[in-house]
Amino acid sequence: MFPPNRFGPPGRPPNMPPKLPNQQKNPFSGYFKTPDGNLDFDKISGSIGELNKLVGQMSPVVKQLNGFLKKPR
Repeated sequence: MFPPNRFGPPGRPPNMPPKLPNQQKNPFSGYFKTPDGNLDFDKISGSIGELNKLVGQMSPVVKQLNGFLKKPR
């Protein structure tokens, strides 16, 4: 039905490194762990605090945009 693939079999592009068997699927899960593998609650709470500050800073901007986009008809 389809012509043969002249570039080789489908799969991983040749310029990508091979996957390692113990490679983590989620890169952020390693960020919140200590070197011994336990969760680092200080890092987690710090990240949540930064996210909370970001949401607090963006809230007025979102409200302004929302008011701008909802023009009276």
